[in-house]
Amino acid sequence: MSLSLSSKQTLNKPVVNQVGGNAPLLTKEVSLTREKVTSSALSVISSIPLDELNLTPEVNTSKSMNKSPDLHERQEAIALLQKNAKIFGCLPPEFRADEEIAFAAVNLDGKALKYTSKELQANQRVVLAAVKQNSDAIEYASKELQGDEEVVLTVINKPNFSLWAASESLKGNKVAVLKVVAKNGLDLRYASKELQADPEVVHTASIQNGLSFEYANPKLREDEQLVTDVVRQCPFALKYASKELQAHRGVVLAAVSNLGTDLCYASSELQADKDLVFAAVRTHGHALERASAELQADRDVVLAAVKKHGGALKYASAKLRADRDVVLAAVTEDGLALEYAADELKADRELVYAAVSKNGEALEYAADELKADREIVLAAVRQNGYALRYASAKLRADREIALLAVTQYRNAYNFVDVSLQKDEEILRIAKR
Repeated sequence: MSLSLSSKQTLNKPVVNQVGGNAPLLTKEVSLTREKVTSSALSVISSIPLDELNLTPEVNTSKSMNKSPDLHERQEAIALLQKNAKIFGCLPPEFRADEEIAFAAVNLDGKALKYTSKELQANQRVVLAAVKQNSDAIEYASKELQGDEEVVLTVINKPNFSLWAASESLKGNKVAVLKVVAKNGLDLRYASKELQADPEVVHTASIQNGLSFEYANPKLREDEQLVTDVVRQCPFALKYASKELQAHRGVVLAAVSNLGTDLCYASSELQADKDLVFAAVRTHGHALERASAELQADRDVVLAAVKKHGGALKYASAKLRADRDVVLAAVTEDGLALEYAADELKADRELVYAAVSKNGEALEYAADELKADREIVLAAVRQNGYALRYASAKLRADREIALLAVTQYRNAYNFVDVSLQKDEEILRIAKR
């Protein structure tokens, strides 16, 4: 026996195909039997537009099958599939249950897995071939293989894979989603509602990217134990916790001990809690921005903040920005913190020297008389030649200073006084 094909016109009414099932309002019906193949079989298939083929066979038919196809029939079936892979769904059940025919079909169209037998939907070789061709084919694999690590990895490791383009079945596959969100937590956004409510999935996504906590089920964002565990490890996750937990001292303490700037998501009452704010500024000085005004004027809190990040001086009270010890601590950590110091301290020679030694560009914020101080300017350009830009006109014409600046940063030549721009040594260094 071999395959044969017939094609006939239908008139906008349901038709029944060879292996069962109704196909409403289709214009052509194709059926394949094990009768002797006609010489025109392949030409008939190639002459029918794909969108006019009735390809809605019964899936996984329970009808008794004939004997398995022989070698010749198998070759004919594969030849038909190579001409049009969509034909697989119209093959007799025993052909769709043949591993080699099914393997050839899913290599051409992964979704042909839908029409194979239950046994082949549980066959790893066939399923792997199907998902390699089309990741959405995992929907038709057996439940066991939908959770098979090799199958899942084949799907999610495909180039440019993102859960947003996956089938609904895959979005609800816990094994797959866990693998995906472990690499890109924000893909939790596209997971099924059930998995967005799964603590393990949400925790895995949040560990990878705290911002993914936004997509967790609201009930999970109210769970004190889960939220505490998440914020302890995941920056920014506190932003999406419930309002009640943003006002919970233990939860907020766990968050700011991980990333101080998460203080911005805490309730106003907790932003005025000195011990909690201390914990925050010790991990990130800029958390001082969200502290209460009272704590921005607290010398101990501010000192802790500027020792961690000198730029936090920006958020200190005016009184503390005029406190020499506080400002010295700030510029020692970050010279550019000089910008936020009180004007009288910008004229403090020792303090400015400390600032420019840390970052030469701090010279921009020094008092004018110190921009004309040769020792200060030398320290600044030694650290960063660009600082020459802020030196007084007289010192930009100082050959030693100019030479030191362009040696450190050749583009500092742009700030050298015109009287030195033709100096051979300065030109040579600038052109290197």
